Amino acid sequence: MLRIDARRYDPFVARRTSTLSARLRFVAAITLVLATALVVCPAVATEDPFAPPPEFEPDIRFWTRIYTEVDTNAGLLHDEYNLGVVYEVMRFPADLGREARAHRIREAKERYSNILKGLADGGADTAEARRVRALWPHNTGAQKLRQAAGRIRFQLGQSDRFREGLIRAGAYEAHIAETLANMGVPPEVAALPHVESSFNPSAYSHAGAAGLWQFIRSTGRRYLRIDTDIDERLDPYRSTVAAAQFLKFNYELLGTWPLALSAYHHGPAGIRRAKERMGTDDIVTIARQYQSRTFGFASRNYYISFLAALQIDRDPERYFGPLRRHAEVRTRAVPMSAYVPVDVLERKFNIDRQTLQLLNPALTVAVWRGERYVPRGFKLRLPADLVDDPLVVLASLAPEERFDRQRPEVTHRVRPGETLSAIALRNGTTVAALMRLNDMRDARRLRAGQVIKIPQPADSRVVVAQADMEREKASARAAAEAEAKAEARAQAQAAAEAKARVEEQAAAARADAAARPPVSVDSATETEEAIERAEDAEPVVETEVQEGGSQSGGQSPLLADPSDYSVAEDLTVQMQAAETLGHLAEWLDLRASRLRTLNGMRFGQPVIIGQLLRVEFAQVSVTEFERRRRAYHQALQETFFAANRIVGTEVHIVRRGESLWSIAQRNPHVPIWLLRQHNPDVDFADVRPKSRIILPLVEAVTAAPADDPL
Repeated sequence: MLRIDARRYDPFVARRTSTLSARLRFVAAITLVLATALVVCPAVATEDPFAPPPEFEPDIRFWTRIYTEVDTNAGLLHDEYNLGVVYEVMRFPADLGREARAHRIREAKERYSNILKGLADGGADTAEARRVRALWPHNTGAQKLRQAAGRIRFQLGQSDRFREGLIRAGAYEAHIAETLANMGVPPEVAALPHVESSFNPSAYSHAGAAGLWQFIRSTGRRYLRIDTDIDERLDPYRSTVAAAQFLKFNYELLGTWPLALSAYHHGPAGIRRAKERMGTDDIVTIARQYQSRTFGFASRNYYISFLAALQIDRDPERYFGPLRRHAEVRTRAVPMSAYVPVDVLERKFNIDRQTLQLLNPALTVAVWRGERYVPRGFKLRLPADLVDDPLVVLASLAPEERFDRQRPEVTHRVRPGETLSAIALRNGTTVAALMRLNDMRDARRLRAGQVIKIPQPADSRVVVAQADMEREKASARAAAEAEAKAEARAQAQAAAEAKARVEEQAAAARADAAARPPVSVDSATETEEAIERAEDAEPVVETEVQEGGSQSGGQSPLLADPSDYSVAEDLTVQMQAAETLGHLAEWLDLRASRLRTLNGMRFGQPVIIGQLLRVEFAQVSVTEFERRRRAYHQALQETFFAANRIVGTEVHIVRRGESLWSIAQRNPHVPIWLLRQHNPDVDFADVRPKSRIILPLVEAVTAAPADDPL
């Protein structure tokens, strides 16, 4: 097409066009300024949730040294509260044994303690004493020096582990970034595995935590499948989703990300209690001033150590020089439609067991030993460049290579916190059958490490005829029904508790007779005192931190439970869901009538969730009461989460005429105690229209995870 430039032929047009161009350039410039302002201003106006408070700077420098300057053959001898005071960098020969290391640490602590005591008394005028004195502000008095003599602590270095973690992180950082973004969690949280596991997906801690995100069993079971066949804590992909869910739950509960991360270690109940007692959500105030039996060194420093790890993660070359990170492993996940022995998968896919195990770390030792089959519903990860279509390969399995039920356990070793009801549920049997076979008289007398026999079905090896499609469909329907029944059994106990509570509100006499669920004796030993001992006991070198670099100390079995099961200073307790007046009386070794008298309650007056009740310790100690109470709730939750997991949440706005009970009845898979945990600040006795209720979304653990990318 012929184009003519009018400006070359008409001066008027040229002048008009020139003026228009100038105006357009002016408008474009203004638009650019405004657009830039719109882009920049939100970034400036939006406060960084992880901006390091100035008060934490000396502490962050301390943890930066631990993570970048001192390796696991060395450590810092320092003041427990003033981390800016480091007395000595202690280094050990690589071949020095644990006992010898511990001896050297004790000697060094004693030496510095004597120096500080001498300084407090006005003596010890030596070069070493003057050096130690110079570590403290010039106005530090004798009393503070004497106090410092009793709080000298050793912290193991982590630089070699941190460097290894930076290299390993390359394999997972893309998945972690996507998961956090999709779930509305700040991207900075991706640095947390540096503190927890040094990005080692197979890390185990002395506290029983496992995986990249170091979930303990009770917390992990809320979001992951953990049983005889699968431990999803060791799956870096599934556990990342679970960590994001848990952190988001903490944030919704506590209101700030610093508190949400602190609760990842100390538990939402503990941090919520700290927030309420201090009257603030300021992390500096809580870390510096909050006093509690269980809020020890690890809890005070958890968020601070995260800030140090985040700082290093943002500029790793500054501390470690050039790093060659692991490449992301490309895989595809295929859902298992039947139970298949692992050796069959090796042969059919022509993949060695080591590679399969590397790609599928969630499968337990029992599966790799051939004692159990790779379970139906499990998403098997295979190399992305596999030539054969995995679905075609699985469909071609011979009848004798695939099964419609799991190979049953012959014996089972009891894990800490397990109950007979949870074991029975998982193995498709009953508590009564387990008790008969093992000659047990009391379902509550169960020990961790105890080996019990499992009843065997008459036909434990049922082959799926692959050619018989109708039979396979019938088998699938039967399996779905079995899973539904298993879920129903898991819900039965929680439903019984809800029913008991309703009856109590109608007639207190019936509520007093409500039965307790079976309690694991082993699980009952994990009290706040146990946490206190684990946190405050001086660790020695290798056990100073968790394997993999975590600063976590002892953790409560009810870590993810925000409910307060403790006794207040005024000897009152807050009634929690699934509790009755009869429960309190039983844990106190009192009659329920005594509790009514103590609280001025008439016979038949209902007890409301969240109500404060005065209790009396004439027969048992506060510690024993709290132990019994926590053991009850742990057993209740253990049974529920053996069959279910939380896959998300949704918000429900209360309509006119609705009550807690009507909402609960429309969500039968969510027990009242779980609903309460997600809404601890809601007055369940007075749920008003337009109130915001968070509903946890629950699914059976046997279901394949919907959020696991193929």
